Amino acid sequence: MRISGLARTLRWQPYSQHWHFTLAKMGTSPQINCDSLDHYVNHRDPPNMEVTVKIFENKMLLTAKENTVTIEAIKPFTTTRLLIGTFMPAVECLKEGLQKIGATGLLKRKPHLIILPQSMTEGGLSEIEERCLMEVGLSAGASKVEVRLY
Repeated sequence: MRISGLARTLRWQPYSQHWHFTLAKMGTSPQINCDSLDHYVNHRDPPNMEVTVKIFENKMLLTAKENTVTIEAIKPFTTTRLLIGTFMPAVECLKEGLQKIGATGLLKRKPHLIILPQSMTEGGLSEIEERCLMEVGLSAGASKVEVRLY
């Protein structure tokens, strides 16, 4: 590829497992020779923020990077039988918590959530309850949701 009288070559070196980059003036020997472009080729984006969400009855406690935020639900989402009995108030509560903790916003990656239900878990969670918790996290804007029981 020629740009303003310069020639660039980029080739994979299979034995040394890295890229070889050469930049030279046309008709001369190489002036810049970088044996490794690992910083550019293997550059990784910053990791997604990991947020732990403890769900209580009509309340959520979010923790990320040693910041903790407690959110009380404006509309109750817990019913007499289910920790999350009404879906949308739980999603709105989680969205508000994620905004307050700084996990969402313009030019930020979607957070990873670890959801820990803290009440109404006698005998474990059914598949429906686990799916509901996952859907609440995804609907609030998470890229990955993991539900754990402790």
